[in-house]
Amino acid sequence: MDLHDDTIDELSGEGTIIIGGEEAAAVYYWLTIVPVAGPVVAEGSITGPEEFMRKVMNATGPKLVLQDGYVVTLQCEGGATGVRWVKALADCGPTEQCTDRSNALRVLNWVLEGRA
Repeated sequence: MDLHDDTIDELSGEGTIIIGGEEAAAVYYWLTIVPVAGPVVAEGSITGPEEFMRKVMNATGPKLVLQDGYVVTLQCEGGATGVRWVKALADCGPTEQCTDRSNALRVLNWVLEGRA
């Protein structure tokens, strides 16, 4: 994947939600890569039982482990009946800044290389 290309790609599959550092449950995700600079690397939805989706919505910094093993932090934007609209943020280390395109797409670049 060319980091300067405006290609839009989608990621979908079975992932695992982690809340508070512990594996919580499996969900289906469908994410579209955001082709602009910034900490948000993808937007889309996650699907699972409504009771669990409420926990994800109310959690602080829930993480999604993608099918290929890479991790993004989720920011829930709303939804209902087992679906939540989310933004996926690059899971940068504590000393890294996810404010430019190269850092923000680092995680998704690894995922896309793994799918090729």
